[in-house]
Amino acid sequence: MKRLTLWFVGIFASLFVLLLITVVIFVLTGNSRLDKERQAWQDVGGVNSVSDHVKTLNADVTESDLEAADLWQQAMAALPSDEPELLRGKIDFDTIETAQLESILSGAEHALRLTDQAAQLAPAHWPVVYDATAPTFDNFYGISFPYSRARTLSRYLRLRAMLDMRNGETDTAVQTVKTGYALADFSGAQPAILPYLVDISLRASMLDLVRHMMDHADGIDSMPDLSSLDAMLDAGRPRTALRAALLGEGAFGQTAYKEMGTLVNQQVSGSSKPSGTGIPRLLSVVGSHDQAEYLIYMRSWIEYVSLPAVERSDTGRPEMPPSWALLASIIVSALDRANAATTQIEGNTLLARQAIQLTEYYREHKAFPASEDFQSLATNEAHGFVITNTLSDDGHTVTLGCEPHPDLNTKEADAVSKETWELTW
Repeated sequence: MKRLTLWFVGIFASLFVLLLITVVIFVLTGNSRLDKERQAWQDVGGVNSVSDHVKTLNADVTESDLEAADLWQQAMAALPSDEPELLRGKIDFDTIETAQLESILSGAEHALRLTDQAAQLAPAHWPVVYDATAPTFDNFYGISFPYSRARTLSRYLRLRAMLDMRNGETDTAVQTVKTGYALADFSGAQPAILPYLVDISLRASMLDLVRHMMDHADGIDSMPDLSSLDAMLDAGRPRTALRAALLGEGAFGQTAYKEMGTLVNQQVSGSSKPSGTGIPRLLSVVGSHDQAEYLIYMRSWIEYVSLPAVERSDTGRPEMPPSWALLASIIVSALDRANAATTQIEGNTLLARQAIQLTEYYREHKAFPASEDFQSLATNEAHGFVITNTLSDDGHTVTLGCEPHPDLNTKEADAVSKETWELTW
């Protein structure tokens, strides 16, 4: 019995010593680990605060750029305070009456007029909308872009384009699509995941509009030359914008950690500065490890989204952060969603561009190219998917599709719409 007791005491003592060593290592390595990860974060282009990040992004912004941004904000502020019920759900453009369209648009006449003025300006650098007077966690520490109003404005633009199409004003409708893309660019320039997702949703909305216009055109002669629209779609770089959003999100997280640390110190020790002993010291160390895990996770995502499509494998996906890593765990689903949405918009954009280029080919040759002469804009190696082409026997209908590459990671492959686009002229 005595031997058994000694055996249990020995096991308990060993476990206690092991736990003590772990705690000591945890405490001693907290700050050095955070310093190491901050340096690694800077090596991928990251900065340590939202204000510093905004200064960098706005360094090359000109007065003309600011004027354009101000007009866009005026347009969004001028939208009706009560959003019509029709704008909140899915719009059936085939059944909505023209009089109803005109009535809704009349309520946003001033906002749309300001939008048209803003669209005539082409900023070289979209500025970050930043309010340094009231930086808080709730407003992304000063990034004050009106995301919900941007969505609402895009819905008004869609309605106006539909009305223009009904009135035979296809040139104006195409210009409205370009205006919608300018609004998406403005949103995407704001350095955080939320405005980036708004950017993606606005692009998706405009692509749906392009498809509707081509599906409902009264023959190819009623459509204007779409080459400039194709060039605009080609200029979009959503994956580059995603990387910029991740860098901004990392700066946002570090600013949040600094604020949380100050609040904790004030609650525990009554000072905004960390104490060197006791519970305040332990909490400071825990915060350092938490922040280090956040930076590791954000950096791994930046490296991952920067890879070519077929190299973004399932096994190479960023590892899940520890469950105790507070901010990193919160953002997991948002980053997955943003990456999948990026792949989806890339595929749908190429599908639309392919339809536009085939339309211009048909305009010139009065028939679509033969299947063996079809030149796909997408290649498996470059994009992770390919645009497929099926030509009808009479040469006047082509069915386009978008299929993921077998090596594309599962979540992005599932995001590729796999829908078809039947184009008949």
